[in-house]
Amino acid sequence: MKERTQFILEATSGLRSFSEVCQRFGISRETGYKWLQRYDAAGPDGLHDRSHRPHSCPHATDPEILEAAFELRRRRPRWGAAKIHTRLATLYPHWDLPCPRVLHKHLLRAGLVRKKRRVRTHPHPGRPTAPFTAPNSIWSADYKGHFKTRDGRYCYPLTLQDGFSRFLLACQAVDGTTYHAARLVFTRLFREFGIPDRIRTDNGPPFSSPLALGRLSRLAVWWIRLGILPDFIEPASPQQNGRHERMHKDLKADACIPPAGNRSAQQRRFNSLLHDFNHIRPHEALQMKTPADVYVPSTRPFPNKLPPLNYPAHFEVRKVSTNGGIRWHSCWVNASHLLGGELVGLEEIADGVWAVFFGPLCLGWLHIDKGAIISDDGSSSRNPRL
Repeated sequence: MKERTQFILEATSGLRSFSEVCQRFGISRETGYKWLQRYDAAGPDGLHDRSHRPHSCPHATDPEILEAAFELRRRRPRWGAAKIHTRLATLYPHWDLPCPRVLHKHLLRAGLVRKKRRVRTHPHPGRPTAPFTAPNSIWSADYKGHFKTRDGRYCYPLTLQDGFSRFLLACQAVDGTTYHAARLVFTRLFREFGIPDRIRTDNGPPFSSPLALGRLSRLAVWWIRLGILPDFIEPASPQQNGRHERMHKDLKADACIPPAGNRSAQQRRFNSLLHDFNHIRPHEALQMKTPADVYVPSTRPFPNKLPPLNYPAHFEVRKVSTNGGIRWHSCWVNASHLLGGELVGLEEIADGVWAVFFGPLCLGWLHIDKGAIISDDGSSSRNPRL
């Protein structure tokens, strides 16, 4: 602005030719005449920069659409532009919506979203786990910690999710991480949705017993009898169950902070979240479909009676005693009291070495010379009291 004012003063002084003045200020004659015309028309105010915004924009976003998007963002502050776009397209199919990227820019200008710093991710070096190939190929289960409702009682949210479709099967408030409380929830889900191929969990109770062969707990033994293979992640590696942990982040923000007044009120929050997560909230990994659009129940029904465990004909079959041991020829070999009353199969894989199976799961290797079953982590069989 100061330089333009100086240009006008020198150009109108008559001390130099107009070409010399333009050359001195490093502009063309056309630009010089433009500033003179603006000064003649509006005085010093004409020397300010003018907006390049067009007088009209035929493809501008309809204000009604923007207001609906802003309102949806205010009601669901954890939804991004892609989810908002999908939801608006469902609610108002006749609207000519802008693309999610344009919608995101409008949300930024309105101060309803913030720019996030891109975080470079690194692949996890742990052991590979079974892939999610179809609905019910893998369910994941976990507890979202514990907290007190406002009446002072502890609440332990037990959550189960289908890994392929992200369908949230259950979010149940229970008294603790006990076998009996968990089995009631799993029984209800097995009757409603059928039997999955695997269930992925961490190594905490009641899913796993770290001191037992195969890390099996009473709950995991029951799963195997039903034809479900436990899929334990590595210790201290929640990223191996990342989809479930990501869902827990939404659960905590939407249903647990602040806690409800009592257990019943908290469960009503969980039920509302369950419906919203499965039927309303679109998911980027599902091409913006909802989990309910993708999930189908399992074709494997929950049996009224536990099916027997069958082993190949060349296996040696032994029944585990109530104190957790098996008789092997003249020796007594300790296994796990959690398998008391169950049948295990033994397959000879080398001289004096037998692989010990419970159903399809290899628990370890019986070394005749040591008189012990060695698990895959190198520890000997013990009899944990869990």
